[in-house]
Amino acid sequence: MKASHLILPLVSVLPALYPASALAVDEAEDIATTIKLRGYDCPGRKVQSLTQTERADGGKQVDATCSNGKRYRITVDADGRLRVTPR
Repeated sequence: MKASHLILPLVSVLPALYPASALAVDEAEDIATTIKLRGYDCPGRKVQSLTQTERADGGKQVDATCSNGKRYRITVDADGRLRVTPR
């Protein structure tokens, strides 16, 4: 039996073992991680509240509140530069 005949059944079973939703990170987790990676205090896995707006220059602005009550503004300009500022 060829090795490719053994691998094909294994590859077809893997998606059932690891559904995409189990690997997905939601936006609240992504924002909390971004804040932490910039060196700011944001305990927990997720931010408590999130408000997202599109800016006139094509960028995005996100206001987030962490579980400790600290608030941050994350801005992404049209060129993709990201900035986190405490509020």
